[in-house]
Amino acid sequence: MIRWNILLPIFSLLFMLPSCTSIRNRDLTEPDGIKFLVDAVLEGKKLYITEEDYPNIEFLLSDSDPVRRQAGLLLAGLTKDRVFYPKITEAALSGDKTAADTAVMVMNEHSQLYVDYLQEILLSSDSAKRLQAILILSKIDYENLVPLFIDLFKDEDEKVRNQASLAVHSIADRENPYLREALNADPLTASMAYRTLGWYADSRDAPLFIEAFGAADALIRKEAQLSALRLGEAGLPFLHAAAADSMLPFDSRLAALNVIQGIRSANSLVTLFKLLRDPDGKIRTKVTGILGGYGVDALPFLSELYESPDAGTRLLAIKLMGRIRVPEAIPVLVQALADNSAEVVQEVQSVLEAFGTEAWPELRAAIQNLAEPVDMLAMTVLRSGSDIWLIYKGKNAVNSRGLYLLITASGQSELTEYLESIDINRSVKESIISLQASHILAEEFISLEAELESRQDAYFRVWRQKENYAAEARKKLKESFEVLHQYFDTKDTKVLKDAKKIREESRALEEQSRFQESLLKKMPWDVRNRGLNQLVRYRELREELVRSWEYVSPELREAALAIYARYGVNPISLSQKSVLLE
Repeated sequence: MIRWNILLPIFSLLFMLPSCTSIRNRDLTEPDGIKFLVDAVLEGKKLYITEEDYPNIEFLLSDSDPVRRQAGLLLAGLTKDRVFYPKITEAALSGDKTAADTAVMVMNEHSQLYVDYLQEILLSSDSAKRLQAILILSKIDYENLVPLFIDLFKDEDEKVRNQASLAVHSIADRENPYLREALNADPLTASMAYRTLGWYADSRDAPLFIEAFGAADALIRKEAQLSALRLGEAGLPFLHAAAADSMLPFDSRLAALNVIQGIRSANSLVTLFKLLRDPDGKIRTKVTGILGGYGVDALPFLSELYESPDAGTRLLAIKLMGRIRVPEAIPVLVQALADNSAEVVQEVQSVLEAFGTEAWPELRAAIQNLAEPVDMLAMTVLRSGSDIWLIYKGKNAVNSRGLYLLITASGQSELTEYLESIDINRSVKESIISLQASHILAEEFISLEAELESRQDAYFRVWRQKENYAAEARKKLKESFEVLHQYFDTKDTKVLKDAKKIREESRALEEQSRFQESLLKKMPWDVRNRGLNQLVRYRELREELVRSWEYVSPELREAALAIYARYGVNPISLSQKSVLLE
């Protein structure tokens, strides 16, 4: 901080007449010499300064002590000699606030002198010096500097132009007539005038900036947009109106949208969503791109957009959710898997796949909650991500529901690719592949059975009765042996009689089976031949289903039962019957 109790008496020397007190014979390297000068200032003594005193002033200007430097600056200013101008201007730009403020005070006391001096520096070919001159001039209280700075708007150096713009902003009102007049000057000057107005960030200038969006010169358009951007949310009402104004040229509307995109305010979302229905396709494309840059703020609007009855609008909403990529969109996307548009569903799946593991918890929940048809589509997304949860919910805990969907809703190549991408036991892989084959066979098996029964095919009906009798006969025979074993343990004659009775029932059933077989042989050749041909495939399918069931590892039996049951097939019953008929 400037020590005004020292500086003001020193500064008053500017108005004193020469006196007999001089500093040239004082040793200013010694405390006594400094004390002399300070005391003289404090006492208001007149100082007589000649060129012979300049070395002492130079010494003070270079001193590290701030009080001495201040005294040196004031003494140098008192001389009005241009020899000290460089040192004073250098001090005005120094990082030492005390020295800078003192130098500026000196310069303001002789503003015309220093303005003339600095204008000469502005003619220098060294842009660094021109920059320094502008910085100093902006600190001087001189009313006619605005035109000088505006003249520098055409400087060849971008940094000089920018500093001149900042200087105008620092010393002039935004309504300064010279600045306003510069808006209509040559393109370079005008562009810098727009930049300067932007520093004020006054929303009253928004219409002016927007009007310049359609300027012929690219620099003016660029600076007008940057200045509008500096207005922030205060400029949004004007920008929204311009973007929505179909009477404006496309380039002006596009520029307004570019600035809206740069501000990226949630307050723009209502306008942007309205513009998704703009007649101009290029505007709609631009708006779509802008919305994709929004985060979670856009999600409520996108969710509302998805409620549209128009599939194209819903598709757009899903695509935008994919662009904003916020986890909060995942529940909405999972529910959208139930959309009635195949195109929308396909896009939803793609977006969820792009989310990767972030989407897995919601997708798994949909499968666990049996949310049809979302569960099946959720499975396809998890399958594409190689999520082993479709098989194991935890360590050795089989996910029967996920496995069921995986097997029944996957193609052979899709299932194989998935199984190759995860780390599971080879036997489990083979069981799953076998179950998928059984799923396909079960569908054919039931279809063929239903076809034969619906036609009331005589051969098939008699053949089935023959097999049923034969299976029951074997079952009864097996039961009689089990009862007979009890007799050997108990020697109870009643048990022996029971075993005999059961064997008799077995023989009766066997006779019925033979009778049915005789009926088959008595049928006409064409009926028998046709029936035999159909039965070949039927029995092949049944035997394959039995083998697949028996091959399935115990941990997968629950899922296998669900797959067989889908077609009304009981693999346990088929397997038991097959054993009895062997």
